[in-house]
Amino acid sequence: DYVVDGDTVSLRGDKRVRIIGLNAPEIERPANAKRAGQNKQAGSARSKGYKASKKASNAGALAARLYLHKLLHKNKDSIGLVWGLESRDRHGRMLAHLLIPGPEGNRQLVAKHMISAGWALASAVAPNTRCADYLGSQESNARINKKGLWGLIDSSPPGKLPWVVKSRKLKARETGFYLIRDRIDRVQQNNSGHRLLLQHGLVVTLPDKGSKANAELKQLTAGSWIEVRGWVSRSQRRHWLKLQHWSNIQLSQPSQNSD
Repeated sequence: DYVVDGDTVSLRGDKRVRIIGLNAPEIERPANAKRAGQNKQAGSARSKGYKASKKASNAGALAARLYLHKLLHKNKDSIGLVWGLESRDRHGRMLAHLLIPGPEGNRQLVAKHMISAGWALASAVAPNTRCADYLGSQESNARINKKGLWGLIDSSPPGKLPWVVKSRKLKARETGFYLIRDRIDRVQQNNSGHRLLLQHGLVVTLPDKGSKANAELKQLTAGSWIEVRGWVSRSQRRHWLKLQHWSNIQLSQPSQNSD
């Protein structure tokens, strides 16, 4: 019915669908913005029911939404949904893969188009990880050619992209989705599994299940630079990131890591 932002759409009846396998920057909206079932006509560059802040701090968010809107509008009579193993998130939004026709009559993931164009980051959240490795592979070309958000991530000054943190300590209020580059200070193991303590205080808990875990753990050593993405929470006066899938972490280069 309309596009909320680069990873969420609203169906008739105001039912929100969060697209599986990606994350796009949120559009900053006024605190008193009213949701409405008023004026839901598709085609506007602005999401219906909201008035986007003219000073949106999340650069790229409006462009990501517009790209998704154009993609869905072009295929508006042929959009398919496949529900995830987990069908709702903690906000009550439905979780689904969106599908559109491909060039050879096949069905393609909308997430694939968003990620390969650079307007969303591949982001796997268990248990909906069936396509995680495939979607992660779609990001490579966008990164190399600095498409979409990737043109901003490496070149933006500190604070321009609040969800990108390069080798600095998170503030107490900073929680939510982040792309973080930092150095591993220590690797710890306890009864609950392995975790990484990063140089600036973030604790990353790792998924120890599966044969891939052993191979990945061998690469994650003290002193290594990494890039990790996911949802950061705060408890016990520390910031934590539970790694949902191995595609959400990779080794990085020191030259990429200064704000």
